[in-house]
Amino acid sequence: MNKFCVQLWMVVVSSFFCVPSVVRAKKTIADASGVLNQSLVGTGVSQGDIASTVGVIIQGVLTASGLVFFGLIFYGGFTWLLARGNEEHIATAKKTIIAAVIGLIVVVSSYAITNFITSRFTG
Repeated sequence: MNKFCVQLWMVVVSSFFCVPSVVRAKKTIADASGVLNQSLVGTGVSQGDIASTVGVIIQGVLTASGLVFFGLIFYGGFTWLLARGNEEHIATAKKTIIAAVIGLIVVVSSYAITNFITSRFTG
């Protein structure tokens, strides 16, 4: 009985690969955009182009990185404040603040490079 169930299961699963399925693909990119916008109607997601969506994502990432930078600077300053002359804690606080500033420089420069490249492509 067990062998029969396994064989039956293999036949059923393999039949999915043998039976052709109907594909309703659009022929042009303009048609695909219309279908995607129609599918958004019931979801509550706003309809827009990809550039505005990417802009919103970049804005969110920059906001989050700014909050992380602020948190790390605050943490480093607070650690330095509570060090009470302990050189080990002061060194840790300095490293935290320097790492936060380097991270902010990396994020701002990557935004500047991305903005420069996209402005060249979009005109």
